[in-house]
Amino acid sequence: ACPAGLNVQGYVQMVKQGKYREAIEIILRDLPFPGVLGRICPHRCEKSCRRLEVDEAISIRELKRVAADHVDLNELPVPEITPKKEKVAIIGAGPAGLTAAYFLALEGYPVSVYEAMPEAGGMMRYAIPEFRLPRRVLDAEIDNLKRFGIEIHTNTRLGTDVTIEELQEHGAKAIFLGTGAWKGLKTNIPGEDHPEGVLHVTRFLREVWMGDRKQVRGRVVVLGAGHSGMDAARVAIRLGADRVNMVEPFSVNEMAAEPEEKRVTEEEGAKIHFQALPKRVVIENDQVVGIECLRTRLTDPDTTGRRKFIPIEDTDFFVEADLVISSIGQEPDLDYLAPDSGVEVSKWNHVVVNP
Repeated sequence: ACPAGLNVQGYVQMVKQGKYREAIEIILRDLPFPGVLGRICPHRCEKSCRRLEVDEAISIRELKRVAADHVDLNELPVPEITPKKEKVAIIGAGPAGLTAAYFLALEGYPVSVYEAMPEAGGMMRYAIPEFRLPRRVLDAEIDNLKRFGIEIHTNTRLGTDVTIEELQEHGAKAIFLGTGAWKGLKTNIPGEDHPEGVLHVTRFLREVWMGDRKQVRGRVVVLGAGHSGMDAARVAIRLGADRVNMVEPFSVNEMAAEPEEKRVTEEEGAKIHFQALPKRVVIENDQVVGIECLRTRLTDPDTTGRRKFIPIEDTDFFVEADLVISSIGQEPDLDYLAPDSGVEVSKWNHVVVNP
């Protein structure tokens, strides 16, 4: 059930025997971030663990963390690599770009990574809070990649500091676009464009990490109870919010985050309103004062097992708020692509690639 295809049985057996280095070597065959994933992976594998037939699943994610915490990656030898001549440029030093760089470097390709932000890591650094992913863990695993000859150029934005054409002129035979999905989806409700009272979750978390937002005062409402929404709620509580409410149109059974995320978020003080849909942001005297919501009902599952939510008329209720954080999803921001770049964009605002 592992989306990354890890040899779970292999590294779990190594941890069982106390062979942490061997466990990490097995993990590194499939991904370069064992310590990161040992903390933030949604661990779908555990829902398919055969041990569930007896009592409960093996703690597969935590075992990855145990192995990673016992091993200094700098002490692992860099394998013999046969150099190739063809250069590759990677745009974006997030998990996708850095993973691509890792496997290309292992194949011998000279790889240069270009990152718009001051530091590498992408969403791992600028969207996942420190209490979930310590920066020392992320830094160590990014530093390890540099041992493979990977060059990372920060503060370099595609379309402004460098173009696809310039990369090709300087010898890039292939270009990997891994710029992430930083653009927040719109709720399309009245009042959501308030410049300071309504923030998208990626902006909120990025401002916190970069030190631009050191405190939160008053009442906060988070729209959406997925992983990012849970993170935003917990960060807001840590920064001093008086009260945090979350509005989620699905039921607890359909929510995107795991039950453990719900549990710790509620334990820290957030209240989650399930089957509730935002109707409008209420603004008085140019200040956000709350969210007007409707209750929802869920349809029967479709052929894929997914339900949809339908608002129920005349079920309005009001939640007070001084700050609204929207966490209903993201999409790529492709404004950096020049009209003549030759890159095709789909109707879903995704780059069209050869599979």
